[in-house]
Amino acid sequence: MWFQKRISKTHKYQVLTKPITLEKIIELVKEQEPERIDIIKSLQNCKEGYWWDRSFFKFVEVYKVEGKENRHYVESLEIDAKEIGYIVLDMLSDGQIGGIEFLNLKDY
Repeated sequence: MWFQKRISKTHKYQVLTKPITLEKIIELVKEQEPERIDIIKSLQNCKEGYWWDRSFFKFVEVYKVEGKENRHYVESLEIDAKEIGYIVLDMLSDGQIGGIEFLNLKDY
């Protein structure tokens, strides 16, 4: 899975100029947080998602699933993605990765 944000030239905010793969993000987690096997496995299970806004790629919706407990964010892990800046992995209460925030794309 590739992450590359393409924005019209008329917009005045940061874009992800170098694409990064999910496999590269997994490698970075293995290098920087090798004991976090849970996050590595969760990333390996991420199959599809969409850009929620300029800086956040969402894998899983956080809402009430009938018959199940609400999913909610329980942890955020910041990773130095080197050439594209820092990213934040958002972990959900059910162990899934909710999404990835690309901090250099965030509109502060």
